[in-house]
Amino acid sequence: MFKFILTLLVCIGAKMAVAQDYCQISIPRTTEIIKKTPATERNGNDKTYWICGNARITFRTGGATLFVEAGCNVSLNDGSYTVYAKNGASVYVGNRCQVTLIREPQARINGATTVLNERQCPVLNYDYSEAPDNLCPKTPLREMPAQVMPLPTDTAVFVPHTLVEIPQNPDLPTEPNANETRYILPAYTKVISQQTNLYQSNGAFWICNQATLWINGDNNKIYIEGGANLTIIGNKNIILMKAGGKLNLGKGGANELMYQIDADMKSNASKSTKFTKMQEILFQTGAVVGGCK
Repeated sequence: MFKFILTLLVCIGAKMAVAQDYCQISIPRTTEIIKKTPATERNGNDKTYWICGNARITFRTGGATLFVEAGCNVSLNDGSYTVYAKNGASVYVGNRCQVTLIREPQARINGATTVLNERQCPVLNYDYSEAPDNLCPKTPLREMPAQVMPLPTDTAVFVPHTLVEIPQNPDLPTEPNANETRYILPAYTKVISQQTNLYQSNGAFWICNQATLWINGDNNKIYIEGGANLTIIGNKNIILMKAGGKLNLGKGGANELMYQIDADMKSNASKSTKFTKMQEILFQTGAVVGGCK
């Protein structure tokens, strides 16, 4: 009986040690810092990132290991990621991702979970002893609670995401369907809530429901809500149009349009425009002040 109890205690201790191992992880010296950024986008490039200072970042593709501090906002659109997320961090998972997520209970997780292997830590500690100095604040280590949650199985939890067949819209070019994508609006985005005429380049505009924008310019980013109207002339503009949006694409070239089914192309006089049909488009407003209601 004594041998049995001793063996049991050893096994329990080993499990607790392993559980604590993934809840206390070292940040490597070679980690790249993302700190206090405006909303930005990049590829993962199979690197390691330490995200702090209320940064907002979207990873478009690739793979990465991410250490996410409280107050930061991370969106994953496509690729394979290992994510450590503390309480108060926010992680959006796109439905073309494969994610191993180690998080504290109050980390916010939303979006699709195509393949999500999730492990929850009552306390998640980052070991900063090898981390780059003087870049991100280093929160003190916290004591692990006496009871450690049991280890999950090694098999990832598969949550299937069903793709819905969408009928073709004869008013817009036919492209292979893409999946849902969330776009973070830059902080300098101007909100259009009424009829507005502009000559402007290198800007960002969010057109609210029932509002109208006429614009002549280049290199703009324009976000169209359902029921909004846009007429645009110019080159290399990026346009994202939700279902019910209306667009007149005037003279220009090398523009890019991403649109949902039931978006309405009223006219198109542009050249070399790239069209991408999306199942769903979501706008993450980030730091935009006074947005659409």
